[in-house]
Amino acid sequence: PTKRRSRITREESKELAIPTTSVSSSASRPLLERMEVEYKAWCERRLVQEREYVARYNLHSFNHSTEKLYIGHFTSSYELFRIAIKEAYALIQNVFHDFKKLPHRHQVTLFKNFVNKFSMIECMYHTKKYFKNSNTMLMASLITCMEKNNLDNWIVDTNQFKNTDALRTTCKGFMDEYDDLLGKMIQMDNITDREFYALAALNYCDIDTSRRVPEEIIKNAQSTRAKVLDELQEYYRNELQLHDFSHRLGTLMMMGQGANEAGRVMNKEMQMYATMFDIYSDDSFLREFFAE
Repeated sequence: PTKRRSRITREESKELAIPTTSVSSSASRPLLERMEVEYKAWCERRLVQEREYVARYNLHSFNHSTEKLYIGHFTSSYELFRIAIKEAYALIQNVFHDFKKLPHRHQVTLFKNFVNKFSMIECMYHTKKYFKNSNTMLMASLITCMEKNNLDNWIVDTNQFKNTDALRTTCKGFMDEYDDLLGKMIQMDNITDREFYALAALNYCDIDTSRRVPEEIIKNAQSTRAKVLDELQEYYRNELQLHDFSHRLGTLMMMGQGANEAGRVMNKEMQMYATMFDIYSDDSFLREFFAE
């Protein structure tokens, strides 16, 4: 029988902490090259764990013409996002050299500022890559996907939660919000891998002013943003041979803004699930991550 994990137990949870990582071989590379190297390494670490999860809980395969994908659901999305959160520290530490020099509380703030929004950028990127001609599918992780119009499949494993009918209604409402924010952008022209890495780096630099970080951190982020844009323009001119790249740059900025808004919606969604439906309430790691 299919195994399901409905609640994250206190024994398995860990506090939100910044682990120590070794110096990456990408340290001396330009910023966008570092992002490429570290993102690929991040994906490799996550893929090992995602495949283990898929095998352990017998997720059904999805019939895709080129990729080996699986049908995700409400619980798997939590578990696989949890993996992504834990593995993201090394990505940020190795790409942004100033990060490790910051006090721990500011590291946590910048980390939380990055991950939710970047998960939306990644969702758009992989959905555009694997489901370009579909307006009903979304990638839910690196190898799991969901059908937006088939919410019953997404919440098939929620019967053990409180107030299931209200949970279904809430899920539908948030799904509509995501669709409004991301749907049209997914249907835009595809972006290149280098543009995706630039978008990831720009996302880190776009610090929510409500986070209350020191002005020096804001200035460093602005300096990093300028470097990203310089490298991106060099890529447009030298590799893509583009003289006018205003449209491509505008598309990236629109995607970044949409991801920022969707990331805020995600934070609100997770807080609501915890308070109204007692989901992940025993998990100190996720509780702290989604706390304001």
